[in-house]
Amino acid sequence: MSASQAVYLTAQVRELDRIAIEQYNIPSIQLMRRAGEAMFCQIEQMAVPNKTLTVYCGTGNNGGDGWMVAGLAKKRNYSVQLLQVGDAKKISGDAQLARQFALSVGVDEVLWSAECQPQGLIIDALLGTGLQCDPSGDYMSAIEQINNSQCKVLAADIPSGLCADSGWPGTPTVHAEKTVTFVGNKCGLYTGRGRTYSGKVHYDTLNIPEAAFTTIPSAHHLLSLPQLLAHFPQRAIDAHKGHFGHLFIIGGDQGMGGAPILAALAAAHIGTGLVSLCTHPDHPSILPHHPEIMVHRVASGQELIPLLSDASAIVIGPGLGQRTWGQQLLDTVLHSDKKLLLDADALNLIATRQVQYNRRNAVITPHPGEAGALLNKTSEDIQRQRFNAAQALYDRYAEAVVLKGSGTLICTGTHTDICPYGNAGMASGGMGDLLSGVIGGLLAQGCATHDAVRLGTCLHARAGDITAAHKGQHGMLASDLLQPMRQLLNGQLL
Repeated sequence: MSASQAVYLTAQVRELDRIAIEQYNIPSIQLMRRAGEAMFCQIEQMAVPNKTLTVYCGTGNNGGDGWMVAGLAKKRNYSVQLLQVGDAKKISGDAQLARQFALSVGVDEVLWSAECQPQGLIIDALLGTGLQCDPSGDYMSAIEQINNSQCKVLAADIPSGLCADSGWPGTPTVHAEKTVTFVGNKCGLYTGRGRTYSGKVHYDTLNIPEAAFTTIPSAHHLLSLPQLLAHFPQRAIDAHKGHFGHLFIIGGDQGMGGAPILAALAAAHIGTGLVSLCTHPDHPSILPHHPEIMVHRVASGQELIPLLSDASAIVIGPGLGQRTWGQQLLDTVLHSDKKLLLDADALNLIATRQVQYNRRNAVITPHPGEAGALLNKTSEDIQRQRFNAAQALYDRYAEAVVLKGSGTLICTGTHTDICPYGNAGMASGGMGDLLSGVIGGLLAQGCATHDAVRLGTCLHARAGDITAAHKGQHGMLASDLLQPMRQLLNGQLL
C-alpha cells in the first residue's frame, strides 16, 4: 500500500513529522517551505482572479504555512493581502521564520477585523489539526467572513474548524473548494461531513522518504477500485453458471416489492450465476420484465426453509418490513448456515429485538440511522464518530460492516477502509438495495468476505460517479448504475 492510500490520526501525523525531522534530518522549516510550495502549486492550477490572494493566518504552524505561501506568491508577482487573526506576538518558531520571510519579500500584514474585505482566492491557514473545540472569538468571526464571501477557498492541511480525526465540523467550519493536506492523509477529510467541507483533497508527502511511513501503521486505508479489480478472477473458458453461485434475495413485503428487485438485478449484472427472489405472495410476477430472476412467493418462514438449501449466499432486508411476515423470514434465515448479508429492515428487526440475533459471521450494511438503532445511539452520534461506530458494530454484530454515507466505511477487523468514491446524486431510493445485491452477488460467487465488501462498495460508488459525470447528479436512479457496474467489473470505464 502506498503512502497516498494510508490514512492517519492526528497524533500519528505528528509522529511522522518527528521522524522526518529527527531520523531523516529534514529541518522543520524545510517541511514548512515544502508545504508552502505544495500550496502554491495548487494555486497555479486554479483560476485565481487577477492573481489576487487573501491569506488568513492564525498564530500556530498552520498560520506559518499561510505566511510561507504568501511569501512565495508575492515573489511570483501575485497580489497578496495577508490577514493576521490573533496576536502576532504569539507567533514563534518556524511560523515566525515563515512570517519574517514573507515580510522580507514585501507581504503586507493586516490585523484582521470584521471590516476586512477578502478578494481573489482565499487561503485558509487559521487553525490546522490541533483544534479540539468549536472555533471562538476572532477565529469564529473570521471563518464566518470566509464562508460569507463569494471567494473560492483553498485550505492548508485541513479546513479550519474540521476535526481531523472524525470529519465532524465545528461551528463554524471553513467550506473549502480544495484542501492541500501534508505529510499524512487525515481521517476526517474522507468521510462524513468532512468531505463536504474539504472539497477536492490533494495530498503531498512533502518528499518525506517512503521508508518513514513504514514505521507508523496507518489507522485506516483509502481503497482503490483498480487495485481491487486486479485481484478479481477471470472466467475460465469452459465456465458455466454453477461456477458463479446462487444468490437468494429475501424481502419485499406488501407495497415494497421494488427494493429486492433492485438487489436482484444488481447481483445479476455483476455476474452471479443464478439469482432467486423470495418475496410476498401478493406481489405480481416480475417475469415479463426480468426473466433472468427466479421468483418464489413465500407466505411464511416455514415455506422458505426448503428453498435455502440451494443458496450459496443470502441477502435479506430490502423491503422486508417489520411485520410478522418479515420477522418469520428473518428468524428462519438466521438459523441457516449460509453466507449472509443483512440490510434495511433486517437490521431494524435486530435492533428492536423482534428476532433473536446471535450470529457473528454476517455482513451488515447500515446507514447512520440503522447503525444508531443497533448501537442505541442517534444518527448524529454515529456521524460524529463514524470510525468508532464502524468498529463498535463490527465488535458487536458482524464479520464485516459497511457503514454507508459520504465516505462509506468498511470495517473487517482492527482497521477500517474508506471508499473514496460516490456523490450526492446517489442520495435516492434504492441505492442501498443495489449495494446489498452487489456485495451479496460477490459473496455468492465465492469471494472472501473482506474482498466482497471492499470491491462491492467501490464498484457501486464508482458507478455512481460515472453516472453523475455523464448525466448529472439530479434525478439519478439506482437502476442507472447497473450497466456502469457491469462495465467496471469487465475492466471498462476505469
